[in-house]
Amino acid sequence: GFLVGSFPLTIETPNQIAGQVASVKLLGLGDDYLRLYRERLSAVTALQARAAAARLYRARALTIVVVGDGAKLYDRLKAIAPLRVVDVDGKPLTPADLNPPAAPVALDRAQFVAHTDSSRVSLQGNAAGFTVSEVRRSPDSLVYSERSNLAGGVFQQQTTVVLNPSDGSVRQVDQTTTQQGQKGETHLTYGGGRVKGSSASPQQDGSVKRFDVDTALPPGTVDENAVPFVVPALPLAPGKSFSLSFFTPSENAIKVLTFRVTGPASVTVPAGTFQAYQIDVTGSRVPFTMYVGTDSPRKVLKTEFVGQPFVVELVK
Repeated sequence: GFLVGSFPLTIETPNQIAGQVASVKLLGLGDDYLRLYRERLSAVTALQARAAAARLYRARALTIVVVGDGAKLYDRLKAIAPLRVVDVDGKPLTPADLNPPAAPVALDRAQFVAHTDSSRVSLQGNAAGFTVSEVRRSPDSLVYSERSNLAGGVFQQQTTVVLNPSDGSVRQVDQTTTQQGQKGETHLTYGGGRVKGSSASPQQDGSVKRFDVDTALPPGTVDENAVPFVVPALPLAPGKSFSLSFFTPSENAIKVLTFRVTGPASVTVPAGTFQAYQIDVTGSRVPFTMYVGTDSPRKVLKTEFVGQPFVVELVK
């Protein structure tokens, strides 16, 4: 069967062999265990396997783990069996937590300070690119810009977000993205409770996803490209949680992102060691964690993405 045929694939390399031998020694299985393993396994009949499963497994004691969008899956799963919902850290969630109500949050204007930050992007510990962000101020506008370059230019992105200097609300977004030679441009204006314009984002298969945008927005909706600017300006404090409405141009969709604050704790990045809040973000396509310095003006020190090998760290 499958187990008999696949076993040789588990002892192909020196490391695999050493691991198998170490396990046998640790469990005291005898010197002939590995040599005779396939023979003994072949001798097991289907009836014996079913009998062993019936003896060892209790259907009422089994747990099936489902990973996905809890808000979309909850109603369908609760009809099958009792549910226990947890977040990515294993912390219990209630059904209400899956659909948190979004509400506008007043930003701390003291954080609207002109500055430039340079960060490195690492892939599995190796340098993969950089991101440079800048906040510029003038009497009548506030501009957040970001320039990213990954994999030697395979992915490049330039984003400019124009905000209202009185409250940090988004007025305009312009973005150019180039991925594997495909180029997409996004140009949006916010006002009167709507976002209008066009969005085009290159896809991994070489295509470009395009949208004509004219969408009504809930009060306080922010463009998702402004997350690195908005989060440091939230009224951060340990134990606080914020749910805000965001518009995602690349999907032409409105999402509710929830920011849960813990800390502060010491965080070390290439720029140095700082006290930082840990902010776990859910609701986006990929959940992520931001580490934001406690000193004012606050800066994003590090960003990690759940299940992804990318890490962005402040250099200067």
